[in-house]
Amino acid sequence: SRETKTIDKIAHTPAEVVRENEVPASCKAEGTYEEVVYCSGCDEEISRETKTIEKLAHTPAEAVRENEVPASCKAEGTYEEVVYCSECEEELSRETRTIEKLAHTPADAVKENEVTATCKAEGTYDEVVYCSECGEELSRETKTIDKIAHIPAESVRENELPASCEKEGAYEEVVYCSECGDELIRETKTIEKLAHIPAEAVKENEVSASCKEEGAYEEVVYCSECGEELSRVTKTIDKIAHTPAEVVRENELPASCKAEGTYEEVVYCSECGEELHRETKAIEKLAHTPAEAVRENEVPASCKEEGTYEEVIYCSECGEELSRETKAIEKLAHTPAEAVRENEVPATCKAEGTYDEVIYCSECEEELSRETKTIGKLVHIPAEAVRENEVPASCK
Repeated sequence: SRETKTIDKIAHTPAEVVRENEVPASCKAEGTYEEVVYCSGCDEEISRETKTIEKLAHTPAEAVRENEVPASCKAEGTYEEVVYCSECEEELSRETRTIEKLAHTPADAVKENEVTATCKAEGTYDEVVYCSECGEELSRETKTIDKIAHIPAESVRENELPASCEKEGAYEEVVYCSECGDELIRETKTIEKLAHIPAEAVKENEVSASCKEEGAYEEVVYCSECGEELSRVTKTIDKIAHTPAEVVRENELPASCKAEGTYEEVVYCSECGEELHRETKAIEKLAHTPAEAVRENEVPASCKEEGTYEEVIYCSECGEELSRETKAIEKLAHTPAEAVRENEVPATCKAEGTYDEVIYCSECEEELSRETKTIGKLVHIPAEAVRENEVPASCK
């Protein structure tokens, strides 16, 4: 026989507990997590339990100062020392602290109540130190100022005996204090004899120079104070330069319009007459002197054509021809002859007559004008009277 039997399921084998869905705790609130157990064989969840995580402790940050009232050298200061949580910034503690009064800050010492020292007596002053912040006097000490040294004034001369170029002099050199007037030094000094004071040099025994020979003189220097002769030197006076007289002309050959002239320009010394300079100079040829213009080779003009002539200018001095120019002579005006009649048609007692009044040039016979003139009709000339249509007379 064969029979099928059932074997009961085996129990789950719990694995290690694991955390799931964790919410971390902070210093503000608790945290949570789920503690879960799975079967190590089939991974089936066997159990799940929610657990609480305690709130974390606050983490103090560095203490900070708030509401500080600074200290001075007059009063203490204060501040509040506050500690906050570095995570949630919750105030953990606050404590009022005292700041010690500051020490005074000494300013530079100043001088007060100064009595100036002189070369006669010491001086004094109070050396005072104040606080530079609040002005409180911190110390006061009286100090002594040493007497000052005498201040020598410029030395002065007293009891002076002047020196001369004859003898030494003397004086007392005295130095006084410029402040109190005390005499500090007195010393007798010697003044050396003065050097002779040369006066302006004078000339003596002078022999004048000329342009012919040198001159001479003695240059003498005396002392202007005592008159002693200091030096005597013979000096030479250079011959003086010749004094040129006015320039004169000599040996002059006059110029003409044909040739240059010459002369010698001579300078003599006005003092000794010596010839100083001689130079031959040229005199420019003179300009030609134009004479009155003359007519040459004249061809007279007529009423038919112009005439010509040459206008010639000669030098009045040498006869040289200076210019020649052909000039035109205007044609002469026609000379009208007596008017003549031409082409005459005699007048009758029936009709006027006509004629040409013509004027010719008496020189060239050129017709100058022609004008037709009218001849008035002639008057009738009565013939002998004749009888016509006579009716004889009768006794009746």
